Amino acid sequence: MGFSCQMDLYLANSQKYAWFDNCNEQYLGKVTPKGTYEAWYENIAKEVVKYPLTAFATMCSFGAPLLQLVDLSSMFFHFCGKSSRGKTMLLQLATSVHANGIDPNVDGLNTFIEKWNTTNAGLETIARLFDGGMGAFDELHMCDDKQFAASIYTICSGTSKQRFTRKESGKISTPEKHAWKFLALSSGEQSGFEKLSRNDTENATLGRAIRFADIPVTGQIFTDFEGVALEPVEAEKLASKLKEECGVNFGHAGRDFVQQLLQLADSKESLKAEIDKEIQVIFDRLTDGIDLQQEERRLMRHFAMIAVAGNYAVMFDILPMTEQRVFDTVCHVRDLWLSEMEHFHQQKAKKDDVAQVLAAWLSKNMTKFYPQYEPKAKANCKG
Repeated sequence: MGFSCQMDLYLANSQKYAWFDNCNEQYLGKVTPKGTYEAWYENIAKEVVKYPLTAFATMCSFGAPLLQLVDLSSMFFHFCGKSSRGKTMLLQLATSVHANGIDPNVDGLNTFIEKWNTTNAGLETIARLFDGGMGAFDELHMCDDKQFAASIYTICSGTSKQRFTRKESGKISTPEKHAWKFLALSSGEQSGFEKLSRNDTENATLGRAIRFADIPVTGQIFTDFEGVALEPVEAEKLASKLKEECGVNFGHAGRDFVQQLLQLADSKESLKAEIDKEIQVIFDRLTDGIDLQQEERRLMRHFAMIAVAGNYAVMFDILPMTEQRVFDTVCHVRDLWLSEMEHFHQQKAKKDDVAQVLAAWLSKNMTKFYPQYEPKAKANCKG
């Protein structure tokens, strides 16, 4: 049993459930529902369920509240691919569940979607605002290559760095530590692996790769489960309609989802136990017969959580689809991610092979390197 106030939701025992917990006035305007729930359902929900990528992005938004109840960390699903494929649209659709999903290129002030063009400290501030819900970041190329790896590690760790500041009196202030937890979507023409390895291949580790899961968008997003894409004219018409709707009717479905979710149990502990049980069932189905490294298995639990969220959205009559279609959606995106991970492992193997060859050569020829000031020429000098 649960009840709601303007922005926060509470369990039956009045214990606060994290939900838009760090709102400031500007942010509050972005997450205050607008338009009608009926219009969102008719014009957005009924369309997104037809295509696996749009369905998955929307289901991720419902997965964000579940993340607060399970023992999983913050992470990103990153949609990557060539320009004009609908990647930003995926962020808009997901955002409309909870907040203003207007195109950030149309209204950067009021949209809930953030751009990647900020500092590491700026990203931490945004992470605090996203705490308890979902996040959305567009245009990955805007993020500085050198700071990207550190930013992903910091954001997904869930805690801020300690920063000392000097007061006017000259004294050093005691640093504040902040914590957050959210599920985020990202988009850009670059993949996360490309971004991580651009300046420092050592940073393109598996640990970072699974915190920033690359989902390739190779065709248009309005491609159905059988691989049939809408005709260009129809796709453009639908995209225009959805772009407008995401900035007009938003914020209702997320609140309905959380309130119905809290009706499923009398305590946070019992609700967590129920969600954990359902995640395990779907996790077993998603990983059956697939050879995965331990880090990859951890990320697969996030996929399972998204499927559970999708099932709840179906049960709550928020998404007009079946549980089988929910599972098919997650499997489709899982396979896209696994194809990117195979590429990741191949690229890492090549780099590791080159490094091993170079290390062996240096070890063998170390005695043939000489100081720059060596006055006499040396036979067979290597450097």
